Amino acid sequence: FKIPITEEGIYEISGSFLQSQNVDISSVDVSTIQMFSHDGKPLSINVNTPRPEGLNEIAIEVRDSNNNGILDSNEKILFFARAIEGWDYNSAANNWEYYINPYSSTNYVLLTFNQKLGKRINITASANLSNAVKVNEFTDHLYFFEDQYNILQSGLDWYWERFQGTAQQGSIDFELPQNIVPDNAQFTIKFKGGSGARYFDTVLYRYTLDVSLNNASVAQNVTFTSESTKTVSTSTSALRGGSNALQINYTGNREGCYMFLDYFEIALKRPFIAENNYLKIFHEANANPIEFSVSGLPGGTNRVWDVTNFADVDAVGQWQHHAIPASQQPGNRRSSVLRFWRCGCEASRTDRTS
Repeated sequence: FKIPITEEGIYEISGSFLQSQNVDISSVDVSTIQMFSHDGKPLSINVNTPRPEGLNEIAIEVRDSNNNGILDSNEKILFFARAIEGWDYNSAANNWEYYINPYSSTNYVLLTFNQKLGKRINITASANLSNAVKVNEFTDHLYFFEDQYNILQSGLDWYWERFQGTAQQGSIDFELPQNIVPDNAQFTIKFKGGSGARYFDTVLYRYTLDVSLNNASVAQNVTFTSESTKTVSTSTSALRGGSNALQINYTGNREGCYMFLDYFEIALKRPFIAENNYLKIFHEANANPIEFSVSGLPGGTNRVWDVTNFADVDAVGQWQHHAIPASQQPGNRRSSVLRFWRCGCEASRTDRTS
């Protein structure tokens, strides 16, 4: 089975669903269920960069509730999968960077069974250290873009909103999580000049922008020229949970001016409150152990998955509290930067295949 993935998250497939796809589930040995995938990122254009030799087998959870070794109709396979876009930690730059695979809109997970023993999610105990510092917030990262315009009608560079002529105003509505800490959020926005992109055009084009969030100014008199780019990064307290609006007031020095909004991204603090039975947590490990508690989850068997390595997901025990000492981080973690998904017992995305 080839399972399409368009959004990062925890997924489940039920025995009844496989049965509806003409699988004789009574013959499926649960210990042999295997799933394979990639992390969704594009391969490097540098031919000297090492390539993966094949698909990664990913660790999964198989809920064999009656322990009979057979996949029954009410039993489930749970797994974590990454999409073709998301955040990765750049250890050299010491920050989170957004990646997009320009060659596809969908990642895939392959499922097979009755061939050999499958890889399973390990369960690790919470450290429960007495010196853990309780924290109430973490930094979340959000990225907003749309591929609408390609200046040369060729290549991989696509842009979002177009502004042209000598004056134009634009507004973009966007959503944030309901529970945020609005103070001192980091806002970054990037623009790209379009005029002068063709080799025979030597005229100087100048663009001037004022940028606001929810009608509160965050950048004024931002100026750049011709086909150059301009990135503005600033702190703001203008954001709010739920619905927001970005406003751009543009002027150009010539009728022939046109430029584009490329993207904007936001880094803001959030409390440990789940929404829609989910909470994705970015944790930058440091010398001090921390402890956090999550509210907003239903009763039942909630779970915490460490998804730092998408192929080797760990389940963390004692979900109510979790302490993370840097001294106990496994050596295969990416630069001691961790990512967790914490979700309610019935929160996973269900039954997908193609």
